[in-house]
Amino acid sequence: PLKKGKLMFPMKLKPTISIEIAGYLNRIIHENTSDYLNNRLKTKILILEMLTFMLENNTFEIPAYINSSGIQREIISYIQQHHTEKITLEMLSKEFHLSEKYLSRYFKVNFAIPFKQYVCHLRLSTAKNLLTSTDLSITDVAMNSGFPSVNLFIRTFKSAFGITPLKKKKKS
Repeated sequence: PLKKGKLMFPMKLKPTISIEIAGYLNRIIHENTSDYLNNRLKTKILILEMLTFMLENNTFEIPAYINSSGIQREIISYIQQHHTEKITLEMLSKEFHLSEKYLSRYFKVNFAIPFKQYVCHLRLSTAKNLLTSTDLSITDVAMNSGFPSVNLFIRTFKSAFGITPLKKKKKS
């Protein structure tokens, strides 16, 4: 996907993500100091792990939006920037001067996922990253990820990942 231009690196990464990627890159460089077969295999594994980490943390930009209309780019950009805040179709419709009904249908047709589901996906991804990379409490993770309540966060997280946020935090 990277070669074909279907995924792109963003211009700027969050500091916690940058540190993690730098760690992967340092290990990749270390593995490339010798030409043994097992070092080359380890390098490939590390590259795949790094790309998986980046994908799980929404660090790639999907340029399908680049080829889309300007409004699609603006909508996705707005949601990605504000997904940790309260965001509704009503707010989005006011921001882009479109009716809620039209925007809801437009979102489903052009993005192949309902608005609420997309926002939830972004919030879950943010929460998963915070659980594994910080010492924040479950309550703080929920609030910093944009969930309006801790109970909703726990239910949604368990439904999506099959594990409670606390168990995920303890695992990492």
